Amino acid sequence: LELLPAAVPRLVERQDVSTLTAYAKRLGQEYNVAGILHDFCYLAIADLINSGAERTPDEVEACKKFLVSQTGCELEVLVADHKKELMRALIRSAGADDAADPQTEAERLQVVLGTLARLAASSSGVGGGGGGGG
Repeated sequence: LELLPAAVPRLVERQDVSTLTAYAKRLGQEYNVAGILHDFCYLAIADLINSGAERTPDEVEACKKFLVSQTGCELEVLVADHKKELMRALIRSAGADDAADPQTEAERLQVVLGTLARLAASSSGVGGGGGGGG
């Protein structure tokens, strides 16, 4: 069970509902696939941002749709709900690959920092735009 957070990005990528269901059963009755994915979605979203260049647009879109369909929340809501955790995950993973080409890592870091800047900018207006959901 301690491996669950690290496994979430791969489980989302593979759309592995059966393994997520098994984790939920092990965690107890108060847990389900939607709850697990909602709690740890920021790890999968950070992985999508960090490794977006390694996936086709269709693969990225499939992961996003999987998260939305399984949690019942739009991606923007998941990001807003987990903004701080997502920022921390992006920062932690930004320089994680020491073996990679420095130019590639610099480009990836630029994307991550741009994403962080957008998240930070949107956090200043979190309470003001609402009208919809429920």
